[in-house]
Amino acid sequence: MWLQSQTQLQFLSMSNTRISGTIMTWFWNFSSQLRFIDLSGNKLFGEVPHIFPSSQYRDIFLDSNQFNGSSPLVSSTVEILDLSNSSFSGTLFHFFCNNNTEPKALSILHLDNNRLSGKIPDCFRNWKNLVVVNLESNNLIGNIPRTLGYLHWSLKYLHLRNSHLHGELPPYLKKCTELTILDLSYNKFLGKIPMWIGTSLSILAVLSLRSNQFHGHIPYKLCDLTFLRILDLAHNNISGRMPRCLYKFKAMASNSEISHSSFYYGNNNNYDNSFEANKIETAILVSKGREVKYGSILLSLAISLDLSDNIISGEIPEELTSLIYLQSVNLSYNLLSGRIPPKIGDMRRNTEELIYLKRVGSMLGTRIFVLLLEYCWFLAVQHSMEQYLLCSPKQHAAKVL
Repeated sequence: MWLQSQTQLQFLSMSNTRISGTIMTWFWNFSSQLRFIDLSGNKLFGEVPHIFPSSQYRDIFLDSNQFNGSSPLVSSTVEILDLSNSSFSGTLFHFFCNNNTEPKALSILHLDNNRLSGKIPDCFRNWKNLVVVNLESNNLIGNIPRTLGYLHWSLKYLHLRNSHLHGELPPYLKKCTELTILDLSYNKFLGKIPMWIGTSLSILAVLSLRSNQFHGHIPYKLCDLTFLRILDLAHNNISGRMPRCLYKFKAMASNSEISHSSFYYGNNNNYDNSFEANKIETAILVSKGREVKYGSILLSLAISLDLSDNIISGEIPEELTSLIYLQSVNLSYNLLSGRIPPKIGDMRRNTEELIYLKRVGSMLGTRIFVLLLEYCWFLAVQHSMEQYLLCSPKQHAAKVL
């Protein structure tokens, strides 16, 4: 075979080429110079062998195939490993804890959307270069391991959504002060939302604690997250009033665009200009009941606040109207009461998704059951104790029942 004879090959990209079958054993050793390999988006199956220390691989993309068996051990020289969207199974103990005295170069790890099980091993002490850890949508158990705190200078993106994890958020996570995205949604975390998220994780841009079992008030220290662009606390048991310090969410209140490079990563090898060598960081945003995955460019533009399906009470604070660059606000299914802030209509010029106020509670004695549609002003008309939506361009009023 021609490929087998290319013993000096350094870069191999065969993604989305519809190749199928198992990978021959010679493939992993045919070139001693091979640094980059991308076989993603195909129909390959079978087990992936351990990538031994003798190999010189740096970037490996095998995602979106049909591989099975346990996740392979990798050489300490590998910097990027993407095994997502396959059928790898078993525990992660050997992957993280094998040869645990040797420092690892791995910086980007995607093992999401597989069938991995068991606890996340407490073996991160020698993985201090990890920037991205994505283990979401697996069958894991337990809590976040203590040694994840050793990644305090490197870890920027932590994705553990939909992983069956439980318990209170461990305080050692606050050591990871470089975190930009923290997605712990769709788990069974409980307790109060800790204040240290606001004081220690000061550069967070995305915080999703959606669909857990958190209770208590929204801590006022959360307002110190001035770079926060997406805050999703929906589907919990959060009570109390909405904090009046919302105006401190500067990224939601001003036109301070964040560079999409904040959600973009790669390496400095000589093939760095290729699309394959630079992967895009993503986050999932729930809008109008649908989950939408945002890549780096769209993610840098998205600004959203979702507090729906809790037991938050009291009035909607006037300070919410200062967040004029919000594109989506969802306060539905709470126990809100009182008047709607008059200036909420001023947010219209920047808001694309508008405000979702379905079943927010009792406002002016009238129950609200409405989804504000695009191009509608926010309850801008009030007449005879009844509330209306004023929609453009037709400028017709629709009564809120």
